Amino acid sequence: MGRYDNVNVTYYVIQHRRTHESPWLKPKGRLKPVDDRWTFSSWDYFGRAFCPRIGKGNDRRPRSKKADEDQTAVYQECSRHGWKQLKYALHALQRARKMDDGGEFDCIDPYGHKCQAVRHKFRVVKVHYVNQVSELEGGKYNG
Repeated sequence: MGRYDNVNVTYYVIQHRRTHESPWLKPKGRLKPVDDRWTFSSWDYFGRAFCPRIGKGNDRRPRSKKADEDQTAVYQECSRHGWKQLKYALHALQRARKMDDGGEFDCIDPYGHKCQAVRHKFRVVKVHYVNQVSELEGGKYNG
């Protein structure tokens, strides 16, 4: 059996959807409404809002040790990002909304130039993750 077999965990995570965007290569242009679907927010992209870090180099550490430990516990149980306690998800939601209002998640090119202004709507959702694994009869695939 693998590390993530027979897992049953409930946690909170943030979803987002795009609501407005400017024309491409006109980041100061007029924001137009976008009707996008809700999707789970990537920690690669939004992680600096969800779990901010302070310090530099070897002194780099999470701003909130307890929130980081809560998030790490979820990741160790099911290899997913989120928080077991709702209060940490709500704090992250507030940070993400504030950063989005300031244009922190606008599209940029590899040189750091802003290419498009994008605004999002965020929400917290509760996830109940279950992963049950059972062997086939005799432990072999008869195919």
